[in-house]
Amino acid sequence: MEAISIFRMLFEFIIAPSFICIVSLYLGRKWESRPQLISFYGHTSEFNVKAVPPNQTDSIVRTHAVVIKNLGRKPANNVRIGHGYLPPNVKIHPPTNYTTGTVTGTGDEIIVPILRAGEEIVINYLYFPQHTFRDINTYVKSDEGIAETFPVRIDRAHPQWVLSLLGIFIIIGIFATIAAFLAFGLGFCAIGEYIYKTCPAAFYH
Repeated sequence: MEAISIFRMLFEFIIAPSFICIVSLYLGRKWESRPQLISFYGHTSEFNVKAVPPNQTDSIVRTHAVVIKNLGRKPANNVRIGHGYLPPNVKIHPPTNYTTGTVTGTGDEIIVPILRAGEEIVINYLYFPQHTFRDINTYVKSDEGIAETFPVRIDRAHPQWVLSLLGIFIIIGIFATIAAFLAFGLGFCAIGEYIYKTCPAAFYH
């Protein structure tokens, strides 16, 4: 069999399909219809509450908020927010029905029955200084999987047309990358064929 057939068959039937399959699986995983929970701290604060007669002692209280949002295209069921310590003063905005439960060896949970596609809730906590926000929240998960937790920063919100244009450029970039890979592979095959034709002995050393 000539080298031209070997190189082209290797690329066309093994390398290129494998690359396209990996890219397709990744994109399908990102864009499939499923819930996608994210979680992050909205703020952390500490207040010095001035004494009001007849109480002559100032008080210190701490507060923080956890934002949970479903970015997916399907509802997230039984969203569970785990706690190392669950303060007695908790408020969820917007007002949402929830229950609490205890997990043996782990701590207490707040359980939200459903978080619809695109829906967001903010859980606000108020507690005393013997605890910090790091002692309180432990995990966020649902029946469909574990939420992605990450730090955030305040940034400018861009118009929808800018986000749409960015999405178009990303899609173009993906197809351009695939095309460049295929062109590189075909070029590599062509170089191999040329070397084989001009100096076949090089392949047998």
